[in-house]
Amino acid sequence: MQAPLHEHRVLFEAVDLPRKRIQFWTTVIRCRKGCKVSVNLWKRKKAKARVPTHDMTDDDLDAQLRLARRDY
Repeated sequence: MQAPLHEHRVLFEAVDLPRKRIQFWTTVIRCRKGCKVSVNLWKRKKAKARVPTHDMTDDDLDAQLRLARRDY
């Protein structure tokens, strides 16, 4: 069920998921570069971003981050 839209307001859900995906892909890239990332943080961000992860190269990760930023 969709909430009624009010004038001069942005629907929060429209920007919420892309923002969470940006945060997740940034976390993944940080982990790949050798920064310490908590496993629980990884799980929480992955669940909120709702993205499948599998063996990805660094170029694939950068591409996913670019796509998430474009959607934002």
